[in-house]
Amino acid sequence: MTGYQGLGQLIPAKLVPEIGPALAAAKRTVAPAGPERLAVELPGLFAWARTFGIPFQPSIASAAYRTLADLPPDLLALALERITTKHTLGMRLPFVAEIRATVQDELDERHRLVHAIGRLAFAVKRGDVDRGPGRKKPMTAEQKAEFDAQMARLKAGLASGEPKPAPAKPQKSVRLPYADDNRPSEDDQVPSKPPEISSPDRESGSGEPRVAAPMQSPLYSQKNQPPATDDDLSFLTGTVT
Repeated sequence: MTGYQGLGQLIPAKLVPEIGPALAAAKRTVAPAGPERLAVELPGLFAWARTFGIPFQPSIASAAYRTLADLPPDLLALALERITTKHTLGMRLPFVAEIRATVQDELDERHRLVHAIGRLAFAVKRGDVDRGPGRKKPMTAEQKAEFDAQMARLKAGLASGEPKPAPAKPQKSVRLPYADDNRPSEDDQVPSKPPEISSPDRESGSGEPRVAAPMQSPLYSQKNQPPATDDDLSFLTGTVT
């Protein structure tokens, strides 16, 4: 029973012997009638149809009603009785669904009872039984097999002299910061990066950082310099004065 979640309480031990017979009896109430019992019940329906002059062919009707064989015998007979007693169908035979509808409530109730008792039986199989104070529920076959396997492995380990696992090392204490304490702990302090020192200008010896002068085009003179002469611009024409 996949998805079983338990009953939420233990079953009294005195009820355990009654669960098995009750489950067997409940299952008998939903056992199908079968084709043989259906063949016994259908002639009564056909006789009723002939009484009211309803036209039908027995072979075709018998084939159409064969799915009713899954109803329990008593419910099959009750359904045919109800459908013929309260005849409101006109001049035709009742459909299969109409016959089933007359006993569907009783059939559903029987299936619910089988399911409920089946849960009790499965709980007993699991060992969910109240056996009184100080009495533990016995292990199931699967639990006992697992326990025996674990004990065998334990005995084999002791016989072989396997070393015991080393004890766990103590953990280093960690200082937790508080909301009103913004100071980092000693372990959390990180040495600050030393400030970068720019190399001083060696030619000037001023100790000031040297700044590269902006690049200027040879076509333009620098500030505070006299204008260029023809001799200075001779490189543009390719002539030499």
